[in-house]
Amino acid sequence: MPSTKKEVETFLRNFKNCWPPYCYVVPRDKNDEALFSLGITYEQRKEVILSLKYENYHKGPEPDDSGGLGEIWIFRKRVTETELYIKLKIIENMGMSFGKCISFHPSEYWGE
Repeated sequence: MPSTKKEVETFLRNFKNCWPPYCYVVPRDKNDEALFSLGITYEQRKEVILSLKYENYHKGPEPDDSGGLGEIWIFRKRVTETELYIKLKIIENMGMSFGKCISFHPSEYWGE
């Protein structure tokens, strides 16, 4: 069942509040190759993530299938004519919130 607009907006607000200084982008080859192929910098990636809105919501929250803490939220955003697949989560640990960007790369197929 899709989340409500209010739930998505609350997640995004909380995630964006984690960015300075507690946000981590997973250094996966797929994520790094996306930056190179799209010609965008780490700072521009940050701007894309921080510009996400309800309209970019795709699905979530879902359990983290890697067994990690927190729930996964998935967004899509068109950048330089490429639809990006952006997977985010917030981890609560020891009274602090940490943002984590797991995926930031072109969508591979519509069902992703």
